[in-house]
Amino acid sequence: MMTRESKQKIAILNAIRHTSSHPDAGWIYEQVRQEMPRISLGTIYRNLNVLERDGEIRRLEIGMQGRYEVNGDKHCHFRCERCGAIVDVHLSADSELDGKVSKDTGFSVRRHYLEFAGYCQGCE
Repeated sequence: MMTRESKQKIAILNAIRHTSSHPDAGWIYEQVRQEMPRISLGTIYRNLNVLERDGEIRRLEIGMQGRYEVNGDKHCHFRCERCGAIVDVHLSADSELDGKVSKDTGFSVRRHYLEFAGYCQGCE
């Protein structure tokens, strides 16, 4: 039998998986509350932290609040500076870029996050 915590984690993960956006904790909370009306926002944040720690999701530091996505293929993001929309950008420059940064800095690159910013078609 699943523990309450397991059901909560599954509901949070499903909410993130079933959207093409990169939701914040408030959006995830509203989605999960439809299935679990008694869940608290604190429970959402605690489980988001656990899911991130376990590598199931990734927290994007965009703007003043974190946004979340399911860990999957490596990709970058484009963020609209006007409406805040975020879309995935699939590029294959990962190892080349990591190598250049390692060579230039002497640091060992474990991962990187690349964000493009500008205006989406609707805001341009």
